[in-house]
Amino acid sequence: MRRSHQAQIEPRLAQLSQSIAQQIQALDAEEHSFIEQSAVAIAQLQSTIAPDVRCVLGEVAFRTQMTDGFSTQSRLASDKPELSADFDTWILHDLPFPVVLMEHRADVDDWAYNDENHYTEYRYELVITMGNWTTSIGAAIAQLSPGNPMHYRRCEFEQQQYELAYQLKPTHRWNEPPTPQFPELDWSIEQQEQLRQELSCVLAFVGDLLMLHPLVATFRYPMRR
Repeated sequence: MRRSHQAQIEPRLAQLSQSIAQQIQALDAEEHSFIEQSAVAIAQLQSTIAPDVRCVLGEVAFRTQMTDGFSTQSRLASDKPELSADFDTWILHDLPFPVVLMEHRADVDDWAYNDENHYTEYRYELVITMGNWTTSIGAAIAQLSPGNPMHYRRCEFEQQQYELAYQLKPTHRWNEPPTPQFPELDWSIEQQEQLRQELSCVLAFVGDLLMLHPLVATFRYPMRR
C-alpha cells in the first residue's frame, strides 16, 4: 500500500517541482528584459538631462514633486527650503552657465550603520559642474534593514533634498564670516544660499529619477509560520 501510494505521489511532486522551476525561469527572463529596457530608457533620459539639469524646472512631474514632496508633519519640516511657488522666478534661471550632470552612479553600502544595527543602504552619487565649480554629492534612496521580517524602506524626496542641501553648504571656520561659494557669480551670500536650496531640489529630483529601483514603497519578507 505504501509503495503504491509513493509511486503515485513522487511523479506528481516531480512534475510540480519542474513546473515551479519553469515559472521561476520565466519570471527571471521577464525581470531581466524589464531591467534592460528600463536601463535603456534611463540612459536616454540622462543624455537629455545631463547638459543642463535645469531643464526639469518646467516639467509637470518636478513641479508636482515640489508641491507634494514636503510633509508638514516631518521632522525635517523646520528645514524646508523657503522657495517661491512660481518656478519661473527661481534664481537658477539667472545662472550664466549650465548646471551639467557629469556623472550619475548607483552605490550600495552593505555596512551602513545607525544607532541600532547595520543595514544595507542604496544611494546615488552625482558629479555636477557649474562654470569652474565642480562637486560630488549623493543621497540615500532606500534602506534594507535586517530582522524577521526584513524591512525595505524608500527614502522620501524631502530626505534626499535635505541631505543634498547639507552637502552643498560651504565650510568655513567658526570665527570667520562665510565667503562666497561661487566666486564667478557676483551674487550676495543670501542669493547663493537660495541657489543652493533650489539646486538641491533639482538634484534630488534628477538623482531619484535616474535611479533604477523597484517601484515599491515598502517590502517585508514573509514570516514563516
